[in-house]
Amino acid sequence: GGGARAARRPRVGVGPGQPTLTAAARQLDQAAHVAEVAAAMTGGPERPYYRAEHLRLRGLLALLRDNRHLRAFAESELHRLLEHEARHGAGHLALLRRYLEVNGNKNELARRTSLSRPALYARLAAVERILDARLDDPETRASLHVALLVRDLDRGGVR
Repeated sequence: GGGARAARRPRVGVGPGQPTLTAAARQLDQAAHVAEVAAAMTGGPERPYYRAEHLRLRGLLALLRDNRHLRAFAESELHRLLEHEARHGAGHLALLRRYLEVNGNKNELARRTSLSRPALYARLAAVERILDARLDDPETRASLHVALLVRDLDRGGVR
């Protein structure tokens, strides 16, 4: 669909303004990092260019992506769901991602997925059972969101 095409579009990273060319040259690494992370980003508004402040949590996670503790955290958060998806392909990972994108708003999620409320509630309950976690808990949602962002960075090839 259009999302895959948008993910491959070139992205421009911009560093902070500098008074001299020499000072600007020192910011090239940051601008390159911003462009790399922006290229791997999914969702969110398309911009003509990206600054570090546009990256938010994704920028921090991209810097830390080789940290074994971060990787272990992401794996521990998602492994049950990923294993279930590999065996059954039920679409629970995609549903979780969409649930987090709407910040847990089930009305909006039902509208976006065209699922009936009972079907949506049943699928979310299945996700909770698989993860052994309550999706209405803010810390759980934050943890799962971070884990998905780490997974996105791995799949996007950002270094």
